[in-house]
Amino acid sequence: MKHLPLSARTLVLGGLALLASGCATTEGPYRAGPPGYPYPYPGPSESVIIHSPGVQPVYPVYPAPDWRQNERERERWERERRDRERWDRDQRERQARERDARARDQREREARERQQREQEARREQEMRERERRERERQNANRRDYDRYNPRSGQWMPRSEDMP
Repeated sequence: MKHLPLSARTLVLGGLALLASGCATTEGPYRAGPPGYPYPYPGPSESVIIHSPGVQPVYPVYPAPDWRQNERERERWERERRDRERWDRDQRERQARERDARARDQREREARERQQREQEARREQEMRERERRERERQNANRRDYDRYNPRSGQWMPRSEDMP
């Protein structure tokens, strides 16, 4: 290798390194797979069935040149698109109606609960007011006017209330 220039030596060594590491093979990607003919080749007296190769890649085909077919396809696509849009719109409207109904039910439930709380609070307030008036009425009859201290403006405690 002494008589090869440096660039050629580099290429040869790189190629050998690739072959040794398995990164490069002599088979192409399209030649991979079983061979078309059996190996070793049969003799002249044997018959050979040749199978088609494996699945080949499929590429898109250009549209048909028949313009009427294209028109029919386009109309069908448009119909399908309109149907899909109508279905989507109906779904959105149905979801919006359900969402509004749930929100309305929630608001009505909260309003009923708030009304019940207010009624209970009102009843309790009326009951407390009634009890207070009843106590005042009962206490008004129990007062002894001889226990009133005019200087301080207070009533002296009753003997029943004393410990």
